[in-house]
Amino acid sequence: PRTKGEYKINVYRSEKHINHSPFRVTVGDKEMGHAAGCPVAGAIDKATANKPNEIIIDTSKAGYGGLSVAIEGPHRSDIECYSASDRKFNIHYSPHEPGIYILNVRF
Repeated sequence: PRTKGEYKINVYRSEKHINHSPFRVTVGDKEMGHAAGCPVAGAIDKATANKPNEIIIDTSKAGYGGLSVAIEGPHRSDIECYSASDRKFNIHYSPHEPGIYILNVRF
């Protein structure tokens, strides 16, 4: 869900509700993902070609969700992700040629 509130989950077997279905689930603030709660630091404005560049992403206050990182640009770029500590990640990337690259971080 994208908003807080109470939801009903219907579970069927052979087109009939199973026992106790529908289930009531309350989604609160802790279950919601908040991308604004993911500060990103490091080489986000400027990077060096053919050298390791690092960014640090902290998802510890972002709630529930998954992290993805991609780089778009004129040439391929290797990306490696390391778990630094509790929900903090070190991302190492190395563009192979100079140029304009777009670093996409999604939560």
